[in-house]
Amino acid sequence: MSSQESITDTPVKDCSRCHVSFPDTLDFFYRKSRRCKPCHIVNAKEWAENNPKRRKEIVNNWGANHREENRLRSKNYSLRNRDKRKAQLKNWRDNNRSRFNKTSRARRKRAYIANPKPFKMANEKHRAARFNCKINDLTNAQWEIIKEQFCHRCAYCGIKPKRLTKDHVIPLIKGGNHTISNIVPACHSCNSKKKDGPVLRPVQPLLL
Repeated sequence: MSSQESITDTPVKDCSRCHVSFPDTLDFFYRKSRRCKPCHIVNAKEWAENNPKRRKEIVNNWGANHREENRLRSKNYSLRNRDKRKAQLKNWRDNNRSRFNKTSRARRKRAYIANPKPFKMANEKHRAARFNCKINDLTNAQWEIIKEQFCHRCAYCGIKPKRLTKDHVIPLIKGGNHTISNIVPACHSCNSKKKDGPVLRPVQPLLL
């Protein structure tokens, strides 16, 4: 059978809106719709403009009933259109800078109140990077190990304060690293007294 014969054998359907005949296939019609695809899109836009509340209700109901499907669809779209998505977000931020800053601050504040540890650790890593330290790999888990090894006491005066601070045995400003082998726990008083000078008394940091 030739391609010309196969085209003529395809059933034809008339669009109920533009009254133009198209092959009755998914290339021209959505499932069992009586409108062709271009007319269907135009009709949907007109309905959405005339019924904003009903449209919002339908979208919210669909989202509530298809959360996992919607999440996967959004993730797959972002992966396929990474550059396009970045450009869209940058364009929106540039055109809505004050709104973006306001919502970002509120979001970060809520996240900080819920769990401040990642933020504090990120700030410490950023500070260490400003001093161009060669090793900047201390983690929250390693900090907990350091405190446990010193029995949650200050490495210099031996007291057990409410909050321990990280003291760099070799100060960052003098080429010290932000890593487990260069950090000991210290109370705020001893840390302030030492500053960027030598250790107050001999200490043995943990070795990798």
